[in-house]
Amino acid sequence: MVKEIKVVKDLFNHQSFNHLKSYLHNNYQNFEYFEGFGRFEESSEQNPNIINYANEVLDQAKEIFNSDTLQFTYGLIVHYEGEQAKLHKHKDTNACTYTLDVCLYQNVQWPLIVEDQEFVLQENEAVAFYGEDQEHWRPDFPVPSWNRVGMLFLHFAEPDHWFFKKKL
Repeated sequence: MVKEIKVVKDLFNHQSFNHLKSYLHNNYQNFEYFEGFGRFEESSEQNPNIINYANEVLDQAKEIFNSDTLQFTYGLIVHYEGEQAKLHKHKDTNACTYTLDVCLYQNVQWPLIVEDQEFVLQENEAVAFYGEDQEHWRPDFPVPSWNRVGMLFLHFAEPDHWFFKKKL
């Protein structure tokens, strides 16, 4: 079965989106920096507000992925910049059955490639794909001297996923 990749426009309402964008833009320097990705990131374990945003779009995620039972696993809010910014070709291994990659801001567009399909997002657009099953990556980071890209990654899985069983 081919799993459809979708672009979702205006995922968040105007107020929520502006809050997310502003929060990341004004606070990313306080986040942990991961040199291997060239990004600053904060997880939903560190910032419970990410859980609130996931809950805000949970019904949409269920509709997008055609699953009445999917549940939020975890999320990341990230800021990429500089020569180190990259996303290598991979499939996720950490409770990312269903993934929403949301663009919060960018100076220069940086496409996401999923299963050899290129997706260029505008602000408040998301690519909905199957992170554990579909290879995804980004090409070289454009204009690393001044480009900045902010993203929100929301991940979901079914209740019988190992992620939920390990918490028991």
